[in-house]
Amino acid sequence: MKIILPFTLLLLVIMSSCQKEEERADPPCRVSYSVKQGEEKEFNGSWKFIGFQTKGGDQLEYPPCIAYDNNPNYRIIITFDGGVYTGAVLNRFEGFYTVNNDQISTGEAEVSSSLLEPSELLSYESRLIKAIETATEFSMYYNIMTVYYGDSGESLLFEAIETGEE
Repeated sequence: MKIILPFTLLLLVIMSSCQKEEERADPPCRVSYSVKQGEEKEFNGSWKFIGFQTKGGDQLEYPPCIAYDNNPNYRIIITFDGGVYTGAVLNRFEGFYTVNNDQISTGEAEVSSSLLEPSELLSYESRLIKAIETATEFSMYYNIMTVYYGDSGESLLFEAIETGEE
């Protein structure tokens, strides 16, 4: 009994400290989207970013909830228009692109402001920009666009934004 009680207390302390650490991490926020059958959307236009997807994965990695703290209607929108892409997460960014069939080539993005907080959102923004800068191809499924990037087959998932929804 004397050995079990200290061991149990130690285990409880370890478990509670792990739980506190998990509570501090900013969890991802599920981004709702739906496939709207009909005509496939054009590449040029505004797209709501849904999340990252690993090769062969069926799980999406959504944006951190901290993005929605001050604005519950917040959306990460990337616009492709006439060879220029623009977007914003924490900072506004812009770059150039070309499309040939289902292939895409993008240039390095210029970031127009330098907000550094919150750091979780800055990290997410950097990851998104890097993914767009290394985009290689895309596919369309009605109003859903998948953009593939890098060498590992990872992708970005987007939903088309209808005119007037922006």
